[in-house]
Amino acid sequence: MPSPAKLLIVGGPPARTLARALSRKGHQIDQTPGDSAVDAVVVTGPPAAARKALESLQGRRSLRGVPVLALASVKTSAAFEKLAVDEVAVGLGALERRIAASVGARSQQRRSAALLELVQVLAGSLDAEALVAQALTRLEAELQVTASVVLLEPQALGRRLSLREAATRVDLSATQALRQAVATRQVVTDGQMVVLPLVAGDDVPGALQVLTQRPLDPAQREWLAAVANLLAPSLRNARLHDNLARQQRSLEVAYVERYRELLDANQRLREADKLKDDLLGIASHDVRAPLQVMLGHALLLLESGQLSDEQRHSVEVSLSMSKKILEIVEGLLEKSRGPDERLALVEPRRFDLAELCRLTVIDLQILAQQRGVSLRAEAPESVSATGDVTKLRQVLQNLITNALEHAGRATQVVVRAQRVGRPDGDVVRVTVDDDGPGLPPEQLAGLFDRFRHGSSGKGLAICRELTELHGGEVWAENLPGKGARFTFTVPIVRERRALPLGERPVVLVVDDDRSWAEVLSMALGAHYRVELARDGVEGLEKVAALAPALIVSDVFMPRLDGMQLLAKLRERAVTASVPVVLMTGDPQLLAKVKTLGAADALAKPFDLPSFVHRVDELIQRSLSAPRRVGTDRATGLYDHLGLVHRLEQEVARSSRYGRPLSVLVLKPRTVVQGARVPLLASLVVRALRMPDVAAHLGDGTFAVVLPETPEAGALTLAARLTGVLKTTQGEDFTAHTGNLQTWRGSAASLLEQLLA
Repeated sequence: MPSPAKLLIVGGPPARTLARALSRKGHQIDQTPGDSAVDAVVVTGPPAAARKALESLQGRRSLRGVPVLALASVKTSAAFEKLAVDEVAVGLGALERRIAASVGARSQQRRSAALLELVQVLAGSLDAEALVAQALTRLEAELQVTASVVLLEPQALGRRLSLREAATRVDLSATQALRQAVATRQVVTDGQMVVLPLVAGDDVPGALQVLTQRPLDPAQREWLAAVANLLAPSLRNARLHDNLARQQRSLEVAYVERYRELLDANQRLREADKLKDDLLGIASHDVRAPLQVMLGHALLLLESGQLSDEQRHSVEVSLSMSKKILEIVEGLLEKSRGPDERLALVEPRRFDLAELCRLTVIDLQILAQQRGVSLRAEAPESVSATGDVTKLRQVLQNLITNALEHAGRATQVVVRAQRVGRPDGDVVRVTVDDDGPGLPPEQLAGLFDRFRHGSSGKGLAICRELTELHGGEVWAENLPGKGARFTFTVPIVRERRALPLGERPVVLVVDDDRSWAEVLSMALGAHYRVELARDGVEGLEKVAALAPALIVSDVFMPRLDGMQLLAKLRERAVTASVPVVLMTGDPQLLAKVKTLGAADALAKPFDLPSFVHRVDELIQRSLSAPRRVGTDRATGLYDHLGLVHRLEQEVARSSRYGRPLSVLVLKPRTVVQGARVPLLASLVVRALRMPDVAAHLGDGTFAVVLPETPEAGALTLAARLTGVLKTTQGEDFTAHTGNLQTWRGSAASLLEQLLA
């Protein structure tokens, strides 16, 4: 039976007869035009009356899109077809068929629009209650039914249903129908109730229950099934979202609790680490303080030449034991420092590098024997150098161990140390040779890059960093024929120059530790007039009275400490150029102290002969002693001769490894002289990396050698430096760059062309 429709019938007296006939068919009749919605308009009667009735309906908003049907006779059908109607039916039976078709099409269009709107709503929300409310509102309005949704807990499927009311109109007495629909996943009809399981893949998140007063036609059932198919995945997604939200909240709570636990643990670790550092600092300082006095007096006794053989032996034993205690203390301090501090902290002293090579070879003999390799040292009796013995021993051990472990079929490893003359200062060159198969050429360039070749690469990278911290260099190359060679260099200790025996220069020692001040006084007393001050205040007073050639000051003192003393000396023009050597019992302060403008910074206790040698150099430099060959007096950088020599070394390395190398020359537009030259030099040096080399070629002209840098990188640096010099000092510079990989001539000729 066609679904009943709500009809508006117009057209004069015959309309009442038609209304009664259609009413008996179950249709809802409205003969008075109003604002309520109808499914169709039926017009009948004489064509003239029908035309007037239709004209009276024009413009009504409630009738927009409503189909208009006409009931005509055979005689009047032609006249009705000329009216503004959608279809003309001849006879009541034909009219009913037209009504059913028009109402069905209109209902299908309306339901499609409602279904599309519902799709948009369901796709835009993950709230289960909101989804149910939207779906039920549209479903009840369209089908004139009472509907509800029951949500099912996932663990209840197939066994025991655990229901919770999802809408206020849930009929909990329908348990059996719900069980059957969910279990069979089929639509269940029980009298006036229809239950549709909401199936989403393998999941059944709920069921849709519909109560209707009249049976649903096939189109209505199809639309109801479409709504259920849309609602099922949306409810499943909403439930998954709820589960994820609950899990997220649970994880967030667990994360916060774990984070608090980690904060507490980190705080405890920091407190324990601080306590450890404090204990190590106190212990090392308390042990180092008396040790530095013992070592100083022992060295003075040995150098006096007034001891008998038995006395000399006793002093040597005491000195040896004191050094062992000092090594233990230094080991504790080394363990307390981080990796970066261990690399950056260098405590130089004078030592015999040839003896270090021999002792290191002896220490590694067992490792060599295990690998069936002959290990020996070929070094002269004595080669003096300046550096950190512990760190240079680490460099040597790493290179020897690398040769023993990675030289393949090597049968021997030879360590050699020899003095090599250079224009910029002599160096000690240490080589580690093996007779293995050698190294692949592609590995030579990056062999000392950090972490490039696994664990061995890490050790070699540390060798490079430690060597460069000493002002040396390290490289690897294949030997002609067979084997590989690892080489590093360390600056030579220059021979101590004799000072005039007339009026000796004054050295002022400022230290509140009287015992250590006396040790320094006796060590320097053979060549200098040594004066003592107990703190920075007394030191300032004696500086004004004595005009010392050099000041040696402790850092930690009462009233005025060493750093404050240095700052006040630099404020006065008459003392601004006096070299100051700062001493500290805390090696971790060395890096900071060196940035304050001190000529040198030493960690107590230090090697007295190396200290005296350093004092000699500083005083001779302050008294305008002849400068070193290859060094610019005004800036301490390379001069033209020194730069050419260093450039030749870098060219050889670049050619050996096939690595980029560039040169940058900065020329002022006007000549720069006097005190501005060192200031400009400091700005240039500050912009460079560790492997870069700077030189002052006179009158404010600077040159920079840039290893591992293509010409594009040199141009970038040139732009930055010229900008800095212009904005900070008001000096205009022109920049010229060159690439030594593409240059056909010598290094000196390229430099001359850039200067031209």
